[in-house]
Amino acid sequence: MNLIEWDPLFDPTGAGTLLQGWSPTRPSSIDILIRDTMGCTAQDRLLIFVDTRRHVYVPNIFDPLSSESGIVTVYGGNDVARVESFQIFDRWGDLVFEQKDFLPSDESKGWDGRFGSKLAEPAVYVWKAVVLFKDGFKELFSGDVTLLR
Repeated sequence: MNLIEWDPLFDPTGAGTLLQGWSPTRPSSIDILIRDTMGCTAQDRLLIFVDTRRHVYVPNIFDPLSSESGIVTVYGGNDVARVESFQIFDRWGDLVFEQKDFLPSDESKGWDGRFGSKLAEPAVYVWKAVVLFKDGFKELFSGDVTLLR
């Protein structure tokens, strides 16, 4: 009978098999030892590297009258669960746009360059976004966006 040992054993359902299933959230390693019926052994160590960069993007320039770049929203990679809040302020600190609790990359939830019912003036605006990631981590991002016409 073959013996297969994992150290550590992340997935108990894979004990004694060649399969281990888990989703590492930080760099780690796992060792495997295999012994066949003749007593021969083989072992190996697998090093796991995890990309911990947060994949969030907000454009830094847009033209609300353009069909290609007419909306500013929060775009996110597969690691983003949702955007808890997205706010845009003018140079005096007045809130000109706010959207809460939406999925990343949803342009229907973005800013179309309006302040109330009027088109906002061409200028540099400051934004901040609170983003929740699938690993439960929450982070505040901020930057600026230039509105062109």
